Amino acid sequence: MSDKSTFSRRGFMKSAAAVSTAMLGASVIASCSGNQTQTGFKPVFSGKNIKTPEGISGLLFSQIGYDSGWPVRIVIRLPQKELVEGKLVCKLIGLNSEKSYQSECNYHSEIWGSHWWVADFRDISEEGTWQIEIDDAGETVLSAGGLKIGKQILWNATV
Repeated sequence: MSDKSTFSRRGFMKSAAAVSTAMLGASVIASCSGNQTQTGFKPVFSGKNIKTPEGISGLLFSQIGYDSGWPVRIVIRLPQKELVEGKLVCKLIGLNSEKSYQSECNYHSEIWGSHWWVADFRDISEEGTWQIEIDDAGETVLSAGGLKIGKQILWNATV
């Protein structure tokens, strides 16, 4: 048999990743659209600078989760760069016995009329669930729960 006619985990993962990315992209766009009928998590907005009349704000991460040992990326979307006073810091707070992590959010750019920051975590090898908190000048301005990390989490969620 040729490689194209046999089932391979690599081929399946490639296809599943493409479909998952398309589905996740659609859900991220929907979650940032301000549509009140969205499903899934809804970030808690707090802090004196985050107000809905100024535009769309969001805290974006994989709803399926991340494989342990692989990079975890948290993305922050704000309508105005001036809404933050200082350097944004992303904290992952373990909900059970998980270790807590912290990373600076680096400003990425202005795209699609919004300003984007990214926090990368590359040293998480444990499994668990975390609360995400985004701090600006020592004050939590965005938070959301449900960040999951586990072994083969994408594979298990899509098979």
